[in-house]
Amino acid sequence: MKKLLVYSLLILHSLVLARAGTPSAALDGVLIERETGGVLQFVLEGNRVCFHFFDDQMNPLPPDVDRITVRLQSSTEQQRFTVAIPYEGVDGLRAPLFIRPPHIFIAHLALMRDGSDQPIETYVADYPAAEAAD
Repeated sequence: MKKLLVYSLLILHSLVLARAGTPSAALDGVLIERETGGVLQFVLEGNRVCFHFFDDQMNPLPPDVDRITVRLQSSTEQQRFTVAIPYEGVDGLRAPLFIRPPHIFIAHLALMRDGSDQPIETYVADYPAAEAAD
């Protein structure tokens, strides 16, 4: 019983640290090194596409773009399009589109700022990342 309490407290402590913005040693999803510096984390949370922004030392940053357009190519479904925007309670950008499993696809990303139709950065990423799929 005592061990269970200790483990529970350790898990609770780690959740509090994670919520406080402590960088994680191993982030889920796909990590994309940005052309402008820093890292973009592309991950599915609750079957929805989410993006989180980090500096080069993996410290969380607020998004420096207003939206990310996403085109998903899958061998099991037709192409799907969505736009990730700021959402309340999400540190980053999230798309409202529900993505059904299997979560295996190629994502074409265009990072955009308001007032412009031209992307400031574009990326193509396999999800899950090739090394994570092995």
